[in-house]
Amino acid sequence: MDIIIVTDLDGTLLDANDFTFDVIHKDIIELIENGIEFIPVSSKTRMEMMSFCSELGVKTPFIYENGAGFSINAEASNKTDIIVGMAVDELVEIWNKVIPDELKASCEFLSNQSLDDCNAILGLSGEPLRLALERSYTALFTFNGNETALAALYHHAESAGLRLQKGGRVFCLSGMHNKASFIEFLRQQNDRQPKKLIIAFGDASNDIPMLNAADIACIIPSPTGSQLPPEVITTTKITASQPAPMGWIESAEAALALASDIGDVNYG
Repeated sequence: MDIIIVTDLDGTLLDANDFTFDVIHKDIIELIENGIEFIPVSSKTRMEMMSFCSELGVKTPFIYENGAGFSINAEASNKTDIIVGMAVDELVEIWNKVIPDELKASCEFLSNQSLDDCNAILGLSGEPLRLALERSYTALFTFNGNETALAALYHHAESAGLRLQKGGRVFCLSGMHNKASFIEFLRQQNDRQPKKLIIAFGDASNDIPMLNAADIACIIPSPTGSQLPPEVITTTKITASQPAPMGWIESAEAALALASDIGDVNYG
């Protein structure tokens, strides 16, 4: 049985405060060298994901913009990507038509905000901030309304075929895809290969579909100790005792041990 790791980045593999992972870099490389397929899955843009892969030092496939696109070959043009997302211009056009003005007044897209404001919201500056804002299939926005208004916003968006997902810092507007969009594709690629066991890692609500679509879900707590409620995860789950990045490798080791108990795995 082959193992595929699919993992969120910010707050899951990357430190929630400074976005580093150097303390577990060697561990990740060893997993990959031992034959485990490693696929980062994020709300990050394609260029941000390419930057991460460059820092990792491995040319790995990745899924970007909350499941809008799957880059099978990061070295190739994005024309070779599998795209299920809707272009930003189309998203915004539908948004402007279907969202009532009183709800839109509580939302502000980052594309309309100053770089200083975006820096304060995302915790990024310079080139990393530029890459985060160059989005093709999703639009980020802040929301300052109450819970009733937010529920109404979700209702109007979903009725129009749009999806809202809450990340760590902002809301993300997209088509009807999420981080689980390519999980079945990963399971089914090349039927002649051994059965694939998928281990997913996440820390936030927008990771839940991906975690539940996996065979083993690894939940990473925040630096404050808060975490996804265990009851929202319906598959076999492991909860790390510490935040990213050390919580990631802790839960990876536990998940691999559990995978060995499940069946014959091609690892090491």
